[in-house]
Amino acid sequence: MFAQYCKDLWYGVTIVEYLNRHTEEDPIVTIPYVLKHYQCALRDGNNYSIFWNSMREKIKRRGPEAAEQLYQDLLRENPGFFDAPGVVVTLSRGAPILFWKYFNPSGKRVNSTYTRDLYTALTRNQRKTYASAALQLSGYLLQDLAVEYRTESLCMIAVTKDGPALKYVPRKTDKIVKAAVSQSASAMEYATLAQRIKFIELAVMGSGKLFGDYRPGGFSEKDWDRPWAMEVWAALSDTRKEDLRKRWKKQRDDDEHRWHWETR
Repeated sequence: MFAQYCKDLWYGVTIVEYLNRHTEEDPIVTIPYVLKHYQCALRDGNNYSIFWNSMREKIKRRGPEAAEQLYQDLLRENPGFFDAPGVVVTLSRGAPILFWKYFNPSGKRVNSTYTRDLYTALTRNQRKTYASAALQLSGYLLQDLAVEYRTESLCMIAVTKDGPALKYVPRKTDKIVKAAVSQSASAMEYATLAQRIKFIELAVMGSGKLFGDYRPGGFSEKDWDRPWAMEVWAALSDTRKEDLRKRWKKQRDDDEHRWHWETR
C-alpha cells in the first residue's frame, strides 16, 4: 500500500542517474520535472541534497544573468512555483542577487544560516543598494557594509534589529546608542563610559515595552558583573546600584507572576 501511494520512491536512487544522463539539461526543465515525478524520492535527505546541490551548481556556472532569466522563465511557466520547498534556497544560493532583488522584498526567506553568505556574495555597490533589506534580517550584516555607506538611518535599522550591532556603528550618537540598548543591554559594551552611565537605567530595566510574554532589553543576571557594568558601578554610588537592582528584581517578579497567571 505504501509503495503504491509513494510509487516514485522506487526510482529514488535514479535521481543521480537522471542527473548524470542530463548533464546539459537546463534547470528550467529539470526542476519542474523532478518535483513532479520524484516527489516521494525527494523526501529522502540524501536525494534531496544531491538534487538541489546539482541545480545550485548549474545556476552558479551559468552566471547571474542566466539565473535571472531562469527565475523569469519559471515564474512565467508557473506563478506559484516558488512555494515549492528548495526552489528559493537553490536559486538564491546559486545567484544571491535573486534573493535581494525578488525574494526578500516579497517576504520569502532562506535559513538564517545563509543570510550572511547571500549578502557578502554581493558586490560592494549591491550591498549598498540592498543594505536596508539586509539589515532588517540581521543587524550584524552592518559589518559587511563599507563604512562610508553606514548612514545614521541604516545604523538605526541595524541596532533596532540587533542591539550589539552597535559594535559596527562608526558614529555612536546618543540616539543610536539608546535604540541599541533598548533592544539589548549587551549593546552597552560598545558605548562610551559616559553613555553607559547615561543609559544604565534603560539597560537594567529595558524599554518597558511588552510583546506578549517577551520584554526586549533589560539586564540578565549575568549582566550585573560584566566588565562594562563594573565600570558603571565604580562611577555610581552603591545606593544607586542597589536601587536599580531592587527595581529590576521587582519587575522580574511581577513579569513572572503575570506570565504564570496568563498561561493558566
